[in-house]
Amino acid sequence: MRNTVLVVTNQEDLHASAVIAHLHEMGVRVFRLNTENLLTGHTLSLSQTAQGDTLQLHDHVADRRLEGADIGVVYFRRPAPPEVPAHWEGHRESADVVAAESRWFLRWLYAYLGDVPWFTADPLTLDRAACKPSQIRLARRLGMQVPDTYYGNGADTIAALAAQGPLVVKAIKETGFAADQVFHAFYTARVTAADVAQSRESLAGTVNFLQRHVDKRHELRVTWVDGQYFAARIHSQTGPEAARIDWRKVDWQALDYSLETLPEDLQRQMAAYCAAMNIGYGAFDFIVTPEGEHVFLECNANGQWLWIDEKTNAGIAPAIAAALRRRLG
Repeated sequence: MRNTVLVVTNQEDLHASAVIAHLHEMGVRVFRLNTENLLTGHTLSLSQTAQGDTLQLHDHVADRRLEGADIGVVYFRRPAPPEVPAHWEGHRESADVVAAESRWFLRWLYAYLGDVPWFTADPLTLDRAACKPSQIRLARRLGMQVPDTYYGNGADTIAALAAQGPLVVKAIKETGFAADQVFHAFYTARVTAADVAQSRESLAGTVNFLQRHVDKRHELRVTWVDGQYFAARIHSQTGPEAARIDWRKVDWQALDYSLETLPEDLQRQMAAYCAAMNIGYGAFDFIVTPEGEHVFLECNANGQWLWIDEKTNAGIAPAIAAALRRRLG
């Protein structure tokens, strides 16, 4: 009987914890797979014989068990790489193989569970939905305003773009790097023609992600859950100076937030976007210009939302729990 929500995440994921709490209130059965504990706190068994398949999960810490036949929906959140058991210490090469094999098996498991519903989506769909060029193309096709965007290492082209006005540079995927036991995060930064002139060799030696700088009245994080939206205004231009280009540079508690209603055209465009990407959830980021226009930046199909829920009491966690329950049938 497919009556259980399988939550694939890590043990530090507070977003998953918030949704699970609401699922428990609804009386929905949940099994949480913290993937870092796959080899250290779980037993996973998949047997295939002439009689059929048997999938079993056992969480030894919580003493909970799950039969594969009971999985009604998979909530794919933030899985972490499995940790290698301590008895592999001192055998680095073997430990590396064990870690790689476990990561690959998890990918097999996700594909194997492709016959049940996923929320927000299955990993392959999430990978496709994360492609920024595809996001920009789709948003533009649906009538959303998008900033001029460039990817590449053409220093001459970048110089020509910068000569037309300021740009911003963003990371394609990496969030930062660690050096001397300190993590240095990558944030959106303003780029001028003078900056480009001083960095032509560096620009030609890497793939750059640049967009035209857009003036802001404020920013929006719109959380889309199965046709229901929660639009939070981020007052980034009236808070700390460091937040004006990238509000993530400051403690999110230092900013003000408020809920607002979106234009109906934008609601329809977001619904069409999620349908085209085959996702039931999307964390949309928009700039609202001084003229009141909405400029699409991106949609993270597995983006964070808990801080918005806590600051605005929007009700995102119960909405996600309800979406999962609906998928149980």
